Amino acid sequence: MRKNFLIGAGVVSAAAILFIGWINSAPRGTREGLLPVPPNSTAGQAVQRLTSDGRIRSARWFRFLLRATGTGKRLKAGIYRIDGGMSAWGIVRRLSSGRSVTLRVTVPEGWTADKIAERLDAAGVCGKDAFLSAVSSGTAEGFLFPDTYELDPYIPPERARDVLVNRFEKAWRRALEVSSSSLREVEVSTVSARFDRVRRKDGRWWTAREIVTLASIVEREGGRPQERARIAAVYVNRLKKRMKLEADPTVQYALGRWKDRLLYRDLEVDSPYNTYRYYGLPPGPIGNPGLESIEASLAPAEGPDLYFVADQEGGHAFSVSYSQHLRNVRAYRNRRED
Repeated sequence: MRKNFLIGAGVVSAAAILFIGWINSAPRGTREGLLPVPPNSTAGQAVQRLTSDGRIRSARWFRFLLRATGTGKRLKAGIYRIDGGMSAWGIVRRLSSGRSVTLRVTVPEGWTADKIAERLDAAGVCGKDAFLSAVSSGTAEGFLFPDTYELDPYIPPERARDVLVNRFEKAWRRALEVSSSSLREVEVSTVSARFDRVRRKDGRWWTAREIVTLASIVEREGGRPQERARIAAVYVNRLKKRMKLEADPTVQYALGRWKDRLLYRDLEVDSPYNTYRYYGLPPGPIGNPGLESIEASLAPAEGPDLYFVADQEGGHAFSVSYSQHLRNVRAYRNRRED
């Protein structure tokens, strides 16, 4: 008799829960939306958000559903898709499933870690400061590969960093294969592609970090995609001749902001990234280059170019002599003033 009573009571309780979920159906006309549940969120905070969005009729009965099903004690952080017209019972089941939506995040070529951190924060992937801390501890600037990602919300910043770095590792290996004919030798690290070394045909060894640093400058110079290998060649040629790189993007990085036009006083900024003041490559990448710029830096064009200046057609005018470069600069300025 007692067993039958308990079974009956259980059936009644289950029926009551279903009935409460049914009568607390979504108000008519509600559309599909997203419910953010940040880490350490309480059930009360989730209920408040659902109530303010007009997705449930009664906050009291919805709290009862959460308690009755135990969902309120095990809310999993994430961003949940709430279908249009979904009942309270349906929302509880969605929350209890823990199946959060993934977030599509695009990282453009050339962006710095700061910009990437802002985008990840705005998308709900991880906090900006936490991501920058994870990046700086591993010196990952330059190795956060630009691409489109599907990421879980509220993930640890180290995990977000590793996803981007792992994508770089794969892209780097592909770039080595494409550029193999332009290299004399490749030393592949067993730890990480970031520690690879390549030997150019001129006999000089370059680390992966140096290649990526050069690629980050090439990326920021812009222009036509087919010019990247030639731009890389200009900087390689200048390094061979012990000439300063005098790359505007490195000055912009030293200033901490990107400017359309640099002033003469900007070139005086005292920073190891200012290649107008210091010889050689800057200490590290000034952004995160894409695959084409990495390939161009692994296999620069062959030629004696030492200078280039933007033209009016979205490309650059290249030259070997400084006198020709000055003529190209004057021609560019005259066309811009017309």
